[in-house]
Amino acid sequence: MAFLRLLRFPNLLIVVLTQYLLYYQLLRPALLSEGILPVFDHRHFALFVFATVLITAVGNIFNDIFDYDIDLLNRPERVVLQRKISFTSAYRLAAFFGITGFLLAVYLAFHVERPYLLFLFPFAVLGLHLYNANLKKRPLTGNLVIALYCAGAGAVLWLAEWPALEILARKAADTQLKAWSVFLWFLVFAFLATAYRELIKDLEDVKGDKALNCRTLPVIWGEQRSKRLALFFGFLLLTFLGAYGYLHHKQFGFPALTYMSICIGAPLLFSMGALHRAKSEKAYHQISQIAKFIILTGILLLLFIRL
Repeated sequence: MAFLRLLRFPNLLIVVLTQYLLYYQLLRPALLSEGILPVFDHRHFALFVFATVLITAVGNIFNDIFDYDIDLLNRPERVVLQRKISFTSAYRLAAFFGITGFLLAVYLAFHVERPYLLFLFPFAVLGLHLYNANLKKRPLTGNLVIALYCAGAGAVLWLAEWPALEILARKAADTQLKAWSVFLWFLVFAFLATAYRELIKDLEDVKGDKALNCRTLPVIWGEQRSKRLALFFGFLLLTFLGAYGYLHHKQFGFPALTYMSICIGAPLLFSMGALHRAKSEKAYHQISQIAKFIILTGILLLLFIRL
C-alpha cells in the first residue's frame, strides 16, 4: 500500500484510461473508417501507454520527495517516505522507472520510424523535475504547468499518430475535423479542470506552504483573492462546457450532452458554490476531491462520443 501511495496509483489509472479512451474511441476508429493503418498496433500502443505511466510515476515520486517537509505539516497521516519507504529507495525507484521509460521510448521511436518520439520522454521527466523542485512553489506558474502536462497526456497521442492523421486529412477532411473537434474539447477540458483543482489544492495546503516559504498564490495573494481566481477558472470551464456543447450538439448527441450536464456540469456548479463558502482545510480538501471526480467524469464522456 505504501508503494502504491507513493506512485499515486489512482492517478496512474486515470492516465491509462485517458489514453486508451482517446485512442480506441476516437483516433483509431477515425483512421480505420477510411482504411488508414494507425502507427501503433495494440501491443505497441500498450507499450506507449506504459512509457507514459512511467513518466507520471517518476513525477509522482519527485513530488513526494520535494514536498516531504510540506506534506508532514499538511497531511502527515499520508506520508510514506521515511516511514515505509526510504529516500534512497524512492530515488532508486524513480531512476529505474526513468531508465525503463527511456529505453521503451527508444524502442518505440525506431519501431514506428518516428525519431521525434525519442525526445518526448527525457523532456517530460526533466520538466517534471523542474516543476517539483522549483516551479511548483511559484504563484500560478506551477498550477499552469501541471495543467499543461495533464492535457499533454492526451496531446501526445495526436502527435504520435500525426503521419496517419495527415493522410486522413487529405482523404477524408470531414472525419479528421470531427476527430480533432472532440480531441480539442478534451485538451481544453483537461487543462481548465486540472488548473481549477490545482488552485483549490493550493488553498488546502496553505498552512504547510506558508511555513516553508513557498510562494504559492494563497501565500502571496491571500485566501480570498486566490479563491476568486479558482472560481474564475471554474467559470471558464463551465462556460466552455456550455458553449462547446451548444455549438457541437449534433456531434455530441443527446446522451453525451445529458451526461455532460449531470455528471460534469452539476458537480462543477456545486463545487463552485462550496468553494465560495469554504473557509477550512477540510472544506477545501472535499472540494478538491469533487474536482478530481469532475476530471474523471470528463474522461468517461469519451465513451459517449461517436464520430
